[in-house]
Amino acid sequence: MTAPAAAIAERLARMLRRETALGPESVRFIDSTFSNPSPAEIARRLADESDPERDGLLALLLAPDDDHRVAIEPLLESAADVDEAEIARRLLHDAGRVRFRLPDGRGVFEVELTAALARGFVAGLAIGRRIPAELRAALQPIADDRDRLLACVTLRHAGLSFTAARTALLCRIVGRPEAGDCRFRDGLAFALELLKSVDTEEALWTFLAARKRRLVEALAAACRQDELVARAGFEVAQSRGRRLGWVDRAAAEQELGFIDRICLSVFGRMPHAGADRIETAFDVGDPAEPRQD
Repeated sequence: MTAPAAAIAERLARMLRRETALGPESVRFIDSTFSNPSPAEIARRLADESDPERDGLLALLLAPDDDHRVAIEPLLESAADVDEAEIARRLLHDAGRVRFRLPDGRGVFEVELTAALARGFVAGLAIGRRIPAELRAALQPIADDRDRLLACVTLRHAGLSFTAARTALLCRIVGRPEAGDCRFRDGLAFALELLKSVDTEEALWTFLAARKRRLVEALAAACRQDELVARAGFEVAQSRGRRLGWVDRAAAEQELGFIDRICLSVFGRMPHAGADRIETAFDVGDPAEPRQD
């Protein structure tokens, strides 16, 4: 085994040998699927290969999380090609069984790490993916080590081909990360998803301007709807043939922030989308008046 592979395997094996406290998402899946099972019931189901939920539960339990990915990211930065099969074999030998703890003192259960599970765990780390040196350099201003490594993890798992054009554009999108920006990683993920279909400045501006316009229009429509319902009531609004919709305002406003930040970083200006219309007072008419078509 090469030295980089050995170092990665050793670090991962040490983490897998620790008892892992199950996170909220895993607990919700287990409790909703198996009706708040005991550790013994979980172990019995995991041992039953005919159980239809077994494979999904194993995949959930033995999927690498951010802690695993952050732990090995510094080793991947300078490593050349690493044999994932070697790492999986080492984990199978060194970890053996993985212990998981349920919350609220409900107890502990174990999962046997099989060869297939070890290979799946290693595959989920995307060890073979390379991050361009220019992008790593662009992330260096992030002062917090974990935040910087999490940004690298986001790049590694983007499922995006880092062509020269995309890399250059992404470096400009990253700009100069601000210290303590808790939404930077979400904004980076938004940009990476965007660049799967857009890879030129012209196309980027066109897409973002159109997207901003649609988001602003959706928020404005939500304001009009709220004022109508407040003044006329839900039943009257429906009786007028209004189709009442729902907008996730927090998500829309966050996306607008990402769009403006990207445009400022790349173009030095933000697209205008009539944002002032959101605060306009809307005349919804008198509830007693008949609807005018």
